[in-house]
Formats: sequence, C-alpha cells, structure tokens
Amino acid sequence: MLEASALLVIGLLYIIPLNLVFYHLSNQTVMSIVNAQRTPFIAGILTAVFYVVYAGVLFLCIYLLLKYIVIKSVYVYLDNEIEENKLLAKFTKGQRKINAIGFISIVIVLFVHILAGVFDVKIIVLAFLCLMFVFRTSDKKSFKQRDRAEAESEETLQGSNSLLFEWTYNMDPLGMQQPVRFVVSLPVNTDRYIEYKSKDHTDNMPQALREHVLDGICPEVVEFARQVKRVCVARGFTTFHQASVIMAFQQSLKYVSDIDSKNTAEYLRYPLETIVDREGDCDCHSICSAAILYAMGYDIVLLRITFPEGEGHLALAVEGAEGIPGNFLRYNNRNYYYCEVTPLENSRMSFRVGEMPDMPGANITVVPIKEVVSNM
Repeated sequence: MLEASALLVIGLLYIIPLNLVFYHLSNQTVMSIVNAQRTPFIAGILTAVFYVVYAGVLFLCIYLLLKYIVIKSVYVYLDNEIEENKLLAKFTKGQRKINAIGFISIVIVLFVHILAGVFDVKIIVLAFLCLMFVFRTSDKKSFKQRDRAEAESEETLQGSNSLLFEWTYNMDPLGMQQPVRFVVSLPVNTDRYIEYKSKDHTDNMPQALREHVLDGICPEVVEFARQVKRVCVARGFTTFHQASVIMAFQQSLKYVSDIDSKNTAEYLRYPLETIVDREGDCDCHSICSAAILYAMGYDIVLLRITFPEGEGHLALAVEGAEGIPGNFLRYNNRNYYYCEVTPLENSRMSFRVGEMPDMPGANITVVPIKEVVSNM
C-alpha cells in the first residue's frame, strides 16, 4: 500500500506536472513568511521544506484513499461469499507486483536525475521516498521476522495435514439476511494429534474438564480461533455473534456417543481430536468450543449438568454484557450466557447464545476455566 502510494505521487509530480503547482504554492507560502530578497538562502530552504510537506500531505491522502478502497472491496467480496483466504492471496500477489513496480519506478527516476545532474527540491522528495520505501532496513527486518515465524510455524506443524472446514452462520434467525460463510484451512500436526489420543480420556471430574480445555489450546486451536476472529472482526460481530459462530461450527459437526465411536462408556476428546474427527458427544463438543472461544479472548465456564434420573450433560457459558436476551447465570458477579453446542441430528443450528433446552430438575455445577489460568 505504501509503495503504491509512492508510485502515484511520482506519477502526479512528474507525468502530470503537479510539481510546478507545489513549487508555486511553496514559494507563495514562504514569501508570506519571510522576505525572499533579503534572505534568499533561507527562503530557498523553506521553499524546499514546504514542497516536501505538501508532497507528504498528498502521499498521505493517496494512502488513505487506497486503504479505504481496498477495505471496501474486501467487504464487497465477503458479501459475495468469496473465500477469504483466496481473496487475501490474490490481494497479496497483486500488492507484490505493485510494490515491484513502485521500487523500479522510484529507482529509475532517481538515477535519471543523478545522471542528468539535476539536483533540486524534487530530488529531495525522491531520495526521501527511496529511503522510506526502497532502502529502508525495517522491511529487511520484517522480512527476516516473517521468514523466522514461517520457519517456526513449519517446525511446529511438521508432518501436518491440511483440513478444510466450511459452515455458515445466519445472524438473522428469521432468514431475512444472507448467511455468512466461514472457511477455515487448518494445518494439523499428526504427531500432536496422536499424542493427544494417547492421553487419559476417562476422567470427567471438574479438574479434568479444565485441563482438557487448557491443555487442548494447541497451535491448531489458536490458528482456528485466529481465522474465525479475523472474519468476525471484519464483519463487526459482537460477542453474541462471535460465540454463535463457534456454536454454529460445533453444531455442524457430528454427534456420536462414546459407546458408538470408542466402544467405551466415557471418552473425553481433546479439542484437536474433536476437530480432526469432526465428531463427538456433548463433552467433546463443549470442551472444543470452550478452547476455541478462550483462544479468541473470551471468559468461558463449563456447565456440568446432572439430571434427576442420574444422566449427565456438559455445556458451556460465555461472559457477556448485561442486556443480552436469553438465559444466563451469575458467577463471580458476572453474567454468563448459556451455550448449547451439542449438535442435534439433521440440524445445522440447533441453539443460539442464551437459548437453553428444557432441563427440568437439572443440577448445574459451574466449572470455571479462568481460575486455573490465574493460579498458574
């Protein structure tokens, strides 16, 4: 974006002789301040300074305009449900081409001025652009940091397989608005998945539930949360809608009992297992949702529910501001809104934040997640 703005400034100053207008404007500004005839040297310096200032203002205006156009274009593409990852990849590729053209144009014009022996205020502007956008060390540093981060990411996800997840979320329950499509491309470390499968999955006591959430916040869960959060922020989603997006994702997966899937009475999957397996029971779906929402920055509590007939259930609640419609519970003087993430058969969006299934006589025990973090 910066390089494209610099390229347009060059075009306006040289292809379109806007530099003459800027020079005249700078000269008039200086004449209104000092006496050019008595102090010609100072007047010349001030003229150059004001010329650079006006060129900088032009550059800033162009940069903000381009940024606004790009942001609006992204919104248009997202509204048309074009996959965001593909859109960003195309934008990055086009940005690199613009950067290359900007680099080449600035360097060529600068060397032409030097070879022609032209040393005036225009060469100062060009030299400034070169120092800022061509020969700056910050870019080299950022490139090194990016390469190092990519190397660490590749090392972290070594032996990984990429999984694609797609689901939709309708902000309007009446269906008056077009659903928002979410696409997450997630590299999964196979060794880490196998390591989680080797852990204990039979303990469903509160401490074990907390550990499943916290220990389950692995790089894959963080990356999943990051991609979802990015789209939610671009859309301006509130806490209510962001939590509902994760509920919609979880409810798009399959419900399967532990007996049917693992041939055991109790098997608490870690979040990565639920994501890769794309299935689980209420415990698995609640733990997975809690880990993703926690990674997105929300305060979460698990709800351990016991029915009079002895059966159990697991759900979660997300902290929200007062005034949100729906069922909530008070814990530590805060409102936590009920989230039923367990998918029902033949239903893509069974419940929303604050909607609670009928559970007469149920006993609900709060299992906080944040308390464990504060004690670490």
